[in-house]
Amino acid sequence: MLAKARECLKGGDVTGAATKARRSLEELLQEVCQGIGAPLPFRRGAGNDRREIGELFTGLRRGLDKHAKQMLGELKPLLVDLEADVQTALNVEAHASQGKAAASEVDAALQRIGKLDEVWSCPSCGTRIWLVGTPQSAMCKCGKGRYPPVPVTETHPADG
Repeated sequence: MLAKARECLKGGDVTGAATKARRSLEELLQEVCQGIGAPLPFRRGAGNDRREIGELFTGLRRGLDKHAKQMLGELKPLLVDLEADVQTALNVEAHASQGKAAASEVDAALQRIGKLDEVWSCPSCGTRIWLVGTPQSAMCKCGKGRYPPVPVTETHPADG
């Protein structure tokens, strides 16, 4: 969906790009919330699949607060910017309103959605990094990326 949004923007269709960008962000947030076991309010039946984007941001923050506080701190500016993008550019184009978003605003939102997507993918093997099972199994296929992120510790050579 993110690629389709970029294609729309490249072709001058700002409304199509914004609509697809919003959908892409919602799908990414749903995937991330599920992958990290983010606590979301229970809903009966199909209601569980119909989450407001604000609920997903809240769930993501709660999940990170529980398992990866440092990561939450690092992602806070990006999440704040994405929430602003939703209100100032993506919703403006996706819903009937008097306003219009500039192509540059939608492009900035697309770039930020891409950055959030990259957080959950290993740069080496490209697979997702989720909280699944034990800490040993909560990693990408190549084992270089883990969730929650493992802090990098310095190793010191033995004094000698």
